[in-house]
Amino acid sequence: LEDGIKDTEDTHFTIQARDNKGNPIKKGGDPFEVKITDPQGNDVPAKVQDNEDGTYTVNYAPEKPGNHRINVTLKDKPIMNSPFRVNVVEGAD
Repeated sequence: LEDGIKDTEDTHFTIQARDNKGNPIKKGGDPFEVKITDPQGNDVPAKVQDNEDGTYTVNYAPEKPGNHRINVTLKDKPIMNSPFRVNVVEGAD
């Protein structure tokens, strides 16, 4: 996750699944859920794609500048360090 994403561009981040010892998982199938909210608390649609190798690509398109909150859960439990904050900046129209 990176700060400085423009509100006029689609973006993405990657989730790397890990076991309870912190080792990367090499297969897909985990039911990750992602909820992104903008500074006003509105939902920002996010699509989670299972890459079937233990990674999951999350695509989203912020529409407003400011701090966005990203909640990532697995089986209704937040992953480590979730929720995350990403600062979105105003882009050129």
